[in-house]
Amino acid sequence: MNVTEWDDPDRIDALPGGERSPPLEAGDSYVVPPGTVHGVRALEPCRVVDAFAPPLGADTSE
Repeated sequence: MNVTEWDDPDRIDALPGGERSPPLEAGDSYVVPPGTVHGVRALEPCRVVDAFAPPLGADTSE
């Protein structure tokens, strides 16, 4: 499962795998490899959108 997150309109720190990345700006995105522990920290008020492929909870055993 990949997770793509982006922020609008301000800045966040992405922490894929517990590693700090450069702050994301409005319109930026990043992909987290399947099974990677990750998180974000808002540096300013922002909106974050998570998109999952396949959809979270989908049965992918077929």
